[in-house]
Amino acid sequence: MTMRNDDADFEEPSEEGCTYGLLVAVLAIVIGSSFQAGYQFGWIISSRQVIEEFIRESSFVDNDRRFKEARHWIWTSTISSYEIGGIFGSLAAASFADKHGRKSTLFFNNVWAAIATVLMTASYTTRTWYLMLLARFIFGFNAGVSLVVVPVYLTELSPNNLRGAVGTSHQLFFSLAVLIANVFSFKHVFGTAERWHHINEMGFLPIVAQLILLKFCPESPHFLTLYDDDSDEAEAALAVLRGKSEVQAEVMAIRGEISKSEDQPRPMLGAVFSANLRWATALSVFIMLMRQLSGMDVVLECILDVITAIGFTTLDGQWTLCGLVLLCVCVTALSALLVDSSYFGRRTLLLIGIFGMFFSSVAVILALILIVSKLTSFHLRPFITSSFTFHLQDSCSDKKSVPKFSAYSSAHCSQNDSRKYTSSIY
Repeated sequence: MTMRNDDADFEEPSEEGCTYGLLVAVLAIVIGSSFQAGYQFGWIISSRQVIEEFIRESSFVDNDRRFKEARHWIWTSTISSYEIGGIFGSLAAASFADKHGRKSTLFFNNVWAAIATVLMTASYTTRTWYLMLLARFIFGFNAGVSLVVVPVYLTELSPNNLRGAVGTSHQLFFSLAVLIANVFSFKHVFGTAERWHHINEMGFLPIVAQLILLKFCPESPHFLTLYDDDSDEAEAALAVLRGKSEVQAEVMAIRGEISKSEDQPRPMLGAVFSANLRWATALSVFIMLMRQLSGMDVVLECILDVITAIGFTTLDGQWTLCGLVLLCVCVTALSALLVDSSYFGRRTLLLIGIFGMFFSSVAVILALILIVSKLTSFHLRPFITSSFTFHLQDSCSDKKSVPKFSAYSSAHCSQNDSRKYTSSIY
């Protein structure tokens, strides 16, 4: 297949393998971004009991009645402040990435993570739980930036034949971080009143790791070509990523894509509702709504309450949560292998997740009805726990294919602008 650019014919680059440079770049991106976001999301949920006790002792030690009245409000605020910060971070991420570059954005995004970690530590040492809310908000801002920039960065670094697998590494490390955070929350590790702050302090490790590894990670060739108009730097970056010096064809393909998008009129917001884009817009909105309403986050945040409500102990709930997250990691890894397969691919995985979530959602609703109606018994426990297990498994399968199915296709319809990914995160 040939393409024309500046009256010259050239061939699209052939399929590439995973090189050392690409592997280091992917690790540099996901360790300090996807991993950090998942870690901060996970450990606060599994440490709920010890954190609530810390809040009670720091501000409500002489008024248990007041604490019981404000307990749910405080915990809801602690959890939701992370999501609220994520909204602001995702909105700001596109302008940061397009103005300063993907690499610089992730590099300086670690400043927010470091500030939040210090604030969380200060909350423990000063016995001031209000600082925890501010720290969670800043952690959310950090996660919002990461969850917008990372998929764009990974997509622009990877060759076409590995784009799905490389993109899945983002969710893989997010899920892996949630699992590790849950392990740290066990009482024999850091899950006690005296040691829980160490879980937060471990968040410095991915910060340091990313700051070091980003030194060996090149900037996005698409950004260098589109915004800096520097073909030499783009060739140097591609040479590192592809492990060879003959990358001119890929640079020309990038320039051809940019030139083609620049020749087209810049679309306005109302254009997405035009007749020729109406179906694509409806499909994209449906996919993103399905992704956000998959229920995965709700299951992870509420599973401890559900497990204790049916008669299990908190320790049983922690083991159940670890098992669910481990299942999510395994499904993510499997999706990484199948997303670029000719037998499965994005659409098939997406449909599997949709139908799986439908039936598992019905099971979850029935389980919750049984809990509320106090009809649960020992014999119903397997049904309740398995319904949540299958729902999380289907959600994981679905959430791995959605970003690649939607964002990957949009990346080839117009210029590689990170703004088009922002709406898919929060």
